[in-house]
Amino acid sequence: MDISNIRKLCYELYKIDWMRKISAEMQMDELKNYFEERYEAGMLDDNYSFDDYIFDNGYGRSIYVCFDEFLGTEYKNEACMEDLLDNDNLYRLYKEDLYQIALDEDRARMKIAVKSVTVADTGGRVKVYYGGLDNGLDYALGSESLIICDADYGETLTDEFFNKTEGDTFDWEQKHVKESFDLSSDAKFPQHVTDIVMQVFSYLGEDPGWYNRLLKS
Repeated sequence: MDISNIRKLCYELYKIDWMRKISAEMQMDELKNYFEERYEAGMLDDNYSFDDYIFDNGYGRSIYVCFDEFLGTEYKNEACMEDLLDNDNLYRLYKEDLYQIALDEDRARMKIAVKSVTVADTGGRVKVYYGGLDNGLDYALGSESLIICDADYGETLTDEFFNKTEGDTFDWEQKHVKESFDLSSDAKFPQHVTDIVMQVFSYLGEDPGWYNRLLKS
């Protein structure tokens, strides 16, 4: 099965499971209500099907959620989907798709920009990635450096940070920069540092390259 179809399978299983909990008597009553309503209106021959009626009115004013809402709620309930699928291979496909959804949502939340800056020590140019964190802080990630700073300062501070020479000090170091890291060192970095690196490169879909050393630290 194509992994893209696992969502449709889970949705159909969810609907069957939902319907299984609705009594046959209620289903019959709603069918009669549909017939009477359309008959009295003289519209039994139009294109408004019983499925359309149920979608609008539900069973006792209750109905299973639409596909898009399902993907945002029930589909993310791993225990529920495992019970519905009841199959190791299908559940594996579901887990793969769930991971992809989480990755896509991360990408949608992140606003990562890229710019080139001049490095003072070498005069060379490097790519710097900057964006926002969930805690309201910004970051700027270069080839060997990372700064974490107050919101809205990531891009502003990037040029200053990567153009500084040894011994330089800036007022913004105390005012706005919360943390800074020399990624070229052999130090073991905090988890949130490697998380930022992973987010950037998963967002860009690129090979982390030399960052692999950092990720394994």
